[in-house]
Amino acid sequence: MKKQWKRLLIAALSSSSVFAATWFWYQSTADTRSSNSNEKPLAYVGKVVEDIQRRPASRLLWQLVNSGEPLYNGEAIRTSERGEVRIQFVDSDRYLDLEPESLIVIKKIRRRNRFGFDGR
Repeated sequence: MKKQWKRLLIAALSSSSVFAATWFWYQSTADTRSSNSNEKPLAYVGKVVEDIQRRPASRLLWQLVNSGEPLYNGEAIRTSERGEVRIQFVDSDRYLDLEPESLIVIKKIRRRNRFGFDGR
């Protein structure tokens, strides 16, 4: 019986240490993401219906998204079975309405002019 308690304690300690390390890593990467203030958002989340999730380019886990939150280059947005969202793009009057069970990645591309140079 004593061996079982010892095994159970070792399993609980190792499991909790892995959880703590994962949580610490996730929190530290969130801080670096928010410190990139030189990156301008490409769009903003408009009207939200039901569950809408985002996954930043630098993260592995999906997060819930609310109205008014900025969307950056490389972020993915997905809607649930009944979810709908309007994405309003910056510097234009264009928007995109996503239907239920949709997935989209917000990506900025550079255009080339007729001489082959980047249009910056």
